[in-house]
Amino acid sequence: SAYLPTIWKRLEEAGTRGFDLVLLNAGMDPHEDSGGLPGVTPETLAQREDLVFRWAADQGVPVAFCLAGGYTGIRMSQDRLVALHRLTIEAAAGHALS
Repeated sequence: SAYLPTIWKRLEEAGTRGFDLVLLNAGMDPHEDSGGLPGVTPETLAQREDLVFRWAADQGVPVAFCLAGGYTGIRMSQDRLVALHRLTIEAAAGHALS
């Protein structure tokens, strides 16, 4: 329950520093089926990505990201992992700077 509020708090703190670029390691390791935290679902990760990309767009700062983490296994198929990584791409496209 503290995952997203903690991310938002850190983004708010960072907003006062003035960055030229955000480097995002968009990992899927926190997903509960990838060995991560209980309760971190695809919806949680979509919200995380939206928070980060919206924050960067509001700051007028470009984001460079890499898709990372998340592991296939009994509870995480390759298709499910790809769907999680698409969340990052969709959030990036939705908040692209013009």
